Amino acid sequence: MGKTYGMELSKQLRAAERQAKIIFVTSHFEFAGEGYEVDALHCLVKQVARHKLFQVLNKAAK
Repeated sequence: MGKTYGMELSKQLRAAERQAKIIFVTSHFEFAGEGYEVDALHCLVKQVARHKLFQVLNKAAK
């Protein structure tokens, strides 16, 4: 993502579009809680199980 990190980008997105669905996928469990700052729909920690990924994507689509 270059010099823009996920949280920084998600804050910009949230400021521009309140209805956007934000889902974090991270390998750093300690950052999972930061998703609350931008009202993220979900935060998945890698290695994401296929069924869990689709469960979250289906939730976002509704």
